[in-house]
Amino acid sequence: MVLAPPAAAAVYLGFPWFDLMVAAVACLAGIEWAALIGIARRRALAALIGGSAIAGMLAVAAGRPELAPAIGGAGAVAALIAGRYAWPGKAAWAALGVLGVALPAAALVWLRADPVAGRATVLWLICVVWAADTAAYVAGRAIGGPRLAPAISPGKTWAGLVGAVVAAAAVGAVAGLIHAPGDPRPAVLLGVLSAALAIVAQAGDLAESKLKRHFGVKDSGRLIPGHGGALDRVDGMLAAVLAIALLQLVAGGSPFQWW
Repeated sequence: MVLAPPAAAAVYLGFPWFDLMVAAVACLAGIEWAALIGIARRRALAALIGGSAIAGMLAVAAGRPELAPAIGGAGAVAALIAGRYAWPGKAAWAALGVLGVALPAAALVWLRADPVAGRATVLWLICVVWAADTAAYVAGRAIGGPRLAPAISPGKTWAGLVGAVVAAAAVGAVAGLIHAPGDPRPAVLLGVLSAALAIVAQAGDLAESKLKRHFGVKDSGRLIPGHGGALDRVDGMLAAVLAIALLQLVAGGSPFQWW
């Protein structure tokens, strides 16, 4: 939560502060990914991940967001090709790192760039993921019970998942009431959508836990003592951002414009 105030401020201010924050986190995530998968020549992969993310973000800023997926794909192909020589046996993991960081970074900047609902969409998304993460931890510790995925993350419980869904739904409902007072439709819509996003975010968290277990790593980095690295802080956000960006692309607008 120590990063919440500056992150919220960057979202509120928008370009260039928000873009700079996303670029910084993407570069940190690239460094951590290269270290996590245990390769030599880590700087080269970190530069490729961070460079792909920034290039995709610049495409969005230049009004060509359709180029961002192509840039991320090109970076992933470059990782596969270079990986045959620089990272034997880890080329696929290197390519996954490019896609897993570059695409969400560009998607997040694209969401915020919406002049009508960008600020509201990203603030809502961040609050939903934060609420889900916090509630999952609190409910899991307070209630306990059956483990959600003991082979992947022994600390996660079904009670924690339920807590995450309930908290996210509450945040979404409040966001809807604030955005459109007196109209219950936005509250219901955003409440349901937020609950679904909580599940997506928890799936992203589990995916990173699986990755760390595969490589025998406890934390992705040491950005925040006792709380891990950048990837540990944004794993759920990476998944949620892609989900909302895809949904907004298909629907032709932010959920805040659906009524």
